[in-house]
Amino acid sequence: MRMLRMHILRNSLLLLLVALIVFPSTAVAQLGVGQEQISEAQWRRGFHGFNMIAEGNDLERISVEQFRSSQPSDVLLVVIGNLRNLPVHVTNHVNNGGSALLASDSSVPRYDVTFAGFGFRRMTSYPRNDPSAFRGMHDCPIVSDFQPHPILSGVAEIVTNRPGYVTASRRKTLASLPSTYWGRTAGAFIAAREHRNGGRAVVVGDQSIFTNQMILFGDNAIFANQAIKWLKNGQPKKMLILVNGSEHSTLNPADVVVDLPPPSTDDVMEALENLPPSAMLDFANSVATVVEDEGMINDFIHDTVDKIPQRDLSRFFIFLMFGVACFTFVAAFLFQGKLQRQTASEVAFKQSGRERDELKVVQMRERQQAAHMLLDRFCVLQAGRRFGDWPSFPTGLRVESDRESKSIFESMTKASILYRSKQSSFWTRKRLANLEKTVQKWQTYFDARPELEVDAELVQSNNAWPTDPLSNEFN
Repeated sequence: MRMLRMHILRNSLLLLLVALIVFPSTAVAQLGVGQEQISEAQWRRGFHGFNMIAEGNDLERISVEQFRSSQPSDVLLVVIGNLRNLPVHVTNHVNNGGSALLASDSSVPRYDVTFAGFGFRRMTSYPRNDPSAFRGMHDCPIVSDFQPHPILSGVAEIVTNRPGYVTASRRKTLASLPSTYWGRTAGAFIAAREHRNGGRAVVVGDQSIFTNQMILFGDNAIFANQAIKWLKNGQPKKMLILVNGSEHSTLNPADVVVDLPPPSTDDVMEALENLPPSAMLDFANSVATVVEDEGMINDFIHDTVDKIPQRDLSRFFIFLMFGVACFTFVAAFLFQGKLQRQTASEVAFKQSGRERDELKVVQMRERQQAAHMLLDRFCVLQAGRRFGDWPSFPTGLRVESDRESKSIFESMTKASILYRSKQSSFWTRKRLANLEKTVQKWQTYFDARPELEVDAELVQSNNAWPTDPLSNEFN
């Protein structure tokens, strides 16, 4: 049940992010209702998905000023990116009973500076032959070496993007980079500690695993959710997020128009293919309930239409009708076979079926004729006699007494019996291709032994082979 909940969390987040990318970047961007326009690069570096996970854990966002006047035990401090010139003291916060999540791939201001007892280091190079590289990218290793801990329960892999590493004792290290990186680093990637007064800290050597670009890969979203739950420790908490030393905006993803091209069909299908039906249904029901209760559709339509100039509104409806027409043509093209069966007369449909059956019969006979031509050509080249005039083929062909020669002779015998005993429907494309390879093998054998001769007397005196079924010869 726990694994199911985590799977639903990740896939629900994926579904919502896909929807926010597709719909605001197309329909909302055209209508314009005051959303903030951001670039593709800004979106990928953003932490909207991480914000959604944090707010889903009932964390109240506070400012730096509010942080300074709050009890440390009531606040979860999240520090992402650059660690220089932070407006708060992380170590004091944890030592006084607070919780902190730090993620950075950069070095600290000085080598001896630590945060909650941990140091951060930058990596200057990455191994190019790392087998754990994500999609072959050598600077994106997949972390899978974990120690037992609640924040890593059910986590199989974490996908990184140009990570750094952390300095931590072996006892506090929970996850390590792949072994190919150990010569360049101390190996630690995730570490955690719990202070005797209740303070907790989790440190990660890469902030990009929480960005919009990476949070949906691997089990990054599951790890983020479980790290927040462990740091929250079952108590109502406030939360301060610092990104590169500055207080992070509380901008809602729904208020963002993403300036990037819509995803392709393959991208959307890949994102949604593993979504459980229960998650899809729950998500759709919750959205429908909110929309219905709040009257959001009516309010949105009235507010939007009032703000749109008449010229833009007319242009929108023209594009809408053009899109509907294009969709209709595409649907008609994709489903033309079904439409034909539904609209064509019964006589025409049956006639089409008969023509297909006749074509199949012609093709089977052509393949049978091709098989005969292969055998006939071999017989003419090898003995100067046609296959049809050689009823007991290969009787009369002299072969040596070794195992390969016996196998060749037995193969020719089986091929002869098969051709004379099987109907044309037996000769599929695969069986014809196998026969062609087999005949080539015979010819290679005799080409290597030009001294072998044909006993013409045996060829003439033997009757046809019995037509025993040997259907597995060319399957």
